[in-house]
Amino acid sequence: KGLAAVSTALKDALVAEGGAAPGDVAVHPNLVRISFFTRPSNGRPPRPPFRFVTVAGLNPRKNIAGLIEAFAQAFEAEEAASLTIVGDGPRRAALEKQARRLGVASQVAFEGRQDRAGVRDALQAAHAFVLPSRHETFGVALAEAMATGLPVVATRCGGPEDFVTEVTGLLVPPEAPVALAEALRTMRAREGAYNPARIRASVVARCGPEPFVRRTQSFYRRARSA
Repeated sequence: KGLAAVSTALKDALVAEGGAAPGDVAVHPNLVRISFFTRPSNGRPPRPPFRFVTVAGLNPRKNIAGLIEAFAQAFEAEEAASLTIVGDGPRRAALEKQARRLGVASQVAFEGRQDRAGVRDALQAAHAFVLPSRHETFGVALAEAMATGLPVVATRCGGPEDFVTEVTGLLVPPEAPVALAEALRTMRAREGAYNPARIRASVVARCGPEPFVRRTQSFYRRARSA
């Protein structure tokens, strides 16, 4: 037998619950469609504005309210920055109201739920990706964004800690809008320091089909011999 977890955080949670010994759980990241989520062939759009994007369900776990609050702290009345929110959910009306109340409605675009091609288009039209979640076991949207070469700002909420590094972006505590606002400002200031090819390569090496197949084969060999 064998157990697999998509992140180190999930593995640690399984071990903490007493369900397994550390050596019995393999970390097996999700597969990302790297042949579909590619760097834009014609480059990113010109700046300004500097375009942040997030892809998430509009529910409390994803904490888009915290992102809008942080964006307003960082860029209120500064049209040189924008935020695109891809996704839908029960909190949409409240989030749109929040953007108006904080004075950033003209800078925040709610694009609703998109198909895979629409998500890819939104990622390729942005300059940085933000994942403000309270909890993630992995973070597929984050990995897809990185596959297009985007630097990222993410919270230390579980999964992102495995693959967001100083090469690929910034990590901040969850539910900390002041820290998130500072990270957004820092990302805009230093975005040119991130190498899109290296960001994509990090995802290919971790979540591409070849490493996924190798890990799967290794996992089943271990399970059979256990």
